[in-house]
Amino acid sequence: MVEWPLKKTFWDYYLKKQRMFNHNASQLQLIRYFQMLSNKMLENQGKGAIRKTQENNPEYFIDRFIFYHVLLLLIFYKFSLSNRQFIWKCFDRLVNNQNVFMVVDSNPTLTITPFYHQ
Repeated sequence: MVEWPLKKTFWDYYLKKQRMFNHNASQLQLIRYFQMLSNKMLENQGKGAIRKTQENNPEYFIDRFIFYHVLLLLIFYKFSLSNRQFIWKCFDRLVNNQNVFMVVDSNPTLTITPFYHQ
């Protein structure tokens, strides 16, 4: 199996940024559900769990730190187009807020990739 260049650097960067977030256990579980969407075998289970979480904890989907973490997932994991659309729809209330893009654009974690950061 051929490894792509900078694989270790890329994932080390992701893990370092991931440790910056202080999520509780249920928030971490929600992030695992989003990670499941990158796996074709687990995506239906992940979507069901995310929908259930939306009903039980809607505040998680307007939490900017969870959103930042999910944005990192979108950068570092491969998702199908339909799953990417599903993820964005989950955060509709937050994304429709005009201030979120100012905050995201000003966050160096989300604007600098490891390829440009030495």
